[in-house]
Amino acid sequence: MTNARSAEEAALNEWHRIILQRDWERLPDLLTDDVTYHNPAQAEPLHGKDALIGTLQLVFGIFADFEYIPELCRR
Repeated sequence: MTNARSAEEAALNEWHRIILQRDWERLPDLLTDDVTYHNPAQAEPLHGKDALIGTLQLVFGIFADFEYIPELCRR
């Protein structure tokens, strides 16, 4: 495995850990300063770390108690 590949996997693992643990303080370290977030619900993208982190905190706060339970329906 190349060093670039290892770095990509480490970054992705850290992203998953941050999201699962809601560790918002560590997220800025993972993002570039000029990060752009394209939200399908908005016409204009959001720019910058603060905009992305604020949006994620809002969404995860709204859906904090949401639980998806797949169910097979028979007719």
